Amino acid sequence: MRFSIAVVALIAGLLPASTVDSAPKKQAAVPSPRASYAAMPLAERMSAQSDLIWASGYEGPANGEITDRDIAAIRSFQKQNRSRATGVLNPKEREILAAAAEKARDAVGWRLLNDTRSGARVGLPGKIMPQTGQNKSGSRWTSNHGDVVMETFRVKEAGTTLAAVFDQQKKEPVERRVESAVLRPDSFSIYGLQGLKRFYVRGYFQNGEVRGLAVLFDQAVDGTMRPLLPAVWSAFMPFSSIATVATPKIPSATGHVEYGTGIVASAEGHILTPRHLVDGCKVVVVAGLGNADPVADDQTSGLALIRVYGNRDLVPLPLAGEAVPGREFTIVGVADPKTQAGGAAASTARARLDAGGGKSRAIDPVPISGFSGAAAIDGGNGFAGMVQLKPQILAGAEPSDLPAPATIISAEAIRDFLRAQSVQPASGNCEVAQAKASVVRVICVRK
Repeated sequence: MRFSIAVVALIAGLLPASTVDSAPKKQAAVPSPRASYAAMPLAERMSAQSDLIWASGYEGPANGEITDRDIAAIRSFQKQNRSRATGVLNPKEREILAAAAEKARDAVGWRLLNDTRSGARVGLPGKIMPQTGQNKSGSRWTSNHGDVVMETFRVKEAGTTLAAVFDQQKKEPVERRVESAVLRPDSFSIYGLQGLKRFYVRGYFQNGEVRGLAVLFDQAVDGTMRPLLPAVWSAFMPFSSIATVATPKIPSATGHVEYGTGIVASAEGHILTPRHLVDGCKVVVVAGLGNADPVADDQTSGLALIRVYGNRDLVPLPLAGEAVPGREFTIVGVADPKTQAGGAAASTARARLDAGGGKSRAIDPVPISGFSGAAAIDGGNGFAGMVQLKPQILAGAEPSDLPAPATIISAEAIRDFLRAQSVQPASGNCEVAQAKASVVRVICVRK
């Protein structure tokens, strides 16, 4: 009997656990890193990729498409910060990444600009290359000692082909010694030595023309410049303006993203916008300038002040003047991308201020979507105030009880608000053309 019991016990010990114990309970499935990022708004994914480029040496594009390469870079960043390498940034890690990226951008004076000569968008480390000039078909930026050079170029002639420009760039100037050259159907890249400098050239073909960018630097500054190249190439957009590129295509985020207008209030990056537009946003993005930090808001006036950082050649709008009741004025803003086929150009409309009193008065007709925050300019080139559009969502209210759908926040209220934040309003006449250069698209990504 003892032998039989021992044999049974031995056999039971050799059997798989599933034949002895009851089936284990199923654990909840943990979303994969890709699934986690797919649930995020596109603007947020793009912002994270951009910060990875600056803070961790990531060399991929900031296009919002999270790949295994992105996830590997995130895990590497987490390991560097002694965090669990999950591949998904938690809120604290995201803050650390953003702070590290901002510090790196500030260190080189990073800014985005439109190069009007070539038609391209360029990311420029302004502290490294403060000198500006022109070449035959584009713009040129250099360091004070000439050891770093960046220049755009544009080839638009009858019969222009990408292959021909590719061959020309390999041979000119004559001191170029090519170490790597790749020609693709719509672009090319070339790398090598030009005298004592390393050179990198990329060109892109569209609609019969080639636009490109060349970066050259002495080998002695290789340790400074080479880590900047991923950011330079990621920012370079040969056939798109800043505003157009920075307005992401977000079909999957419908209902979570809102668009409005902001007015540049200082060259240091202060931007005025309506409070309701940025209230409750998870992320606020200024098109072409990146994420914006909240500075202040005022519930009484309906104003908010946000700020972007870095020397970005911002042009503040002169804010002297006041609206006259009954007089027509021009409003300048950036319409919702859905109303301009995805574009982001500043546009104008006409409106009239009613004769009511107070610091916030109704205007008519109601501007199109995206014009909340638009600048109002009177016929005498004076600043008349800021447009504020509010949705009519008071269910069951009588029409007479509803707030006006479009109002104007007075110039006086705006100046008072800025002074309270120690921002001195710009003075002088304000023309419509100038207003177009001083308004920006504000994007709110809501939770």
